[in-house]
Amino acid sequence: LTTIDTLAHQRTAKANLFVTVNVRDYGALANGGDDSAAILAAVNALPANYGILYFPAGNYSCHPNSAGLVTFTGHSNCKIMGDGIGASTITAMSASQVIQTATTADHIEIAGLTLNGGCTARTSGCHALQIQGSNTYVHDVEITQSGEFALFAVSTSDMRAVNVSVSGCYADGIHYSGITRGLINNAFVKGSDDDCIAVDTSSDIDVFAGYAQSRAYGQCMQGAQGAGGSPNDYIPSYAFDTATTVNPSTGTYRINTALFRVSLEDVL
Repeated sequence: LTTIDTLAHQRTAKANLFVTVNVRDYGALANGGDDSAAILAAVNALPANYGILYFPAGNYSCHPNSAGLVTFTGHSNCKIMGDGIGASTITAMSASQVIQTATTADHIEIAGLTLNGGCTARTSGCHALQIQGSNTYVHDVEITQSGEFALFAVSTSDMRAVNVSVSGCYADGIHYSGITRGLINNAFVKGSDDDCIAVDTSSDIDVFAGYAQSRAYGQCMQGAQGAGGSPNDYIPSYAFDTATTVNPSTGTYRINTALFRVSLEDVL
């Protein structure tokens, strides 16, 4: 028989496995200046398993590299954590991806951060947050000034995005492509230049409870017919809708429209 005390002990033991790497300990000043070298050193110091990359409150500015400012490759059961939206901000000093997880990274948690992609126009490939690893949990994250998709999850499984806020995005707000089993819960997407939320060639995707507002001509909710294809069925950009599935021919997208409001406003 497993007791409550035993379960509590197991949770505590697991928590104690994590090693926290504080970017401030590696020279990051978080005062708006260039913290690129310090952040890279902290990422390199992070253990491959059970590591926490921690960004205390402050404004971190960084120059991009080819893969993104913060890249997880070969990491498992690791976290990228800040002190909360608006408290811990990472800004690209030029158009870039801010955080990327590779296909070799799994069971990654990203939370408590504001990510600024540093873009002022649509910029191909500049997804502020790109997820390729499986079993990723993104929550309580704000994304702004992304050159293309603000949160782009591609060709993976078990992807969760909860309490994600997107503004000032120059293409799609949240885009799931080739995802098996996914959740988008309580997303607030205001001011995307294309689709606020897009799902293509995916299966078992749940979307509920949130708000989506496009500032241009994209749809607020779209289920695409194949990668890069045309929309089949979607929640209209200008009203509520009672549909419970989107594009069932290419996947199962369950939409709880009682809790999800969609609208279209021209705020350009």
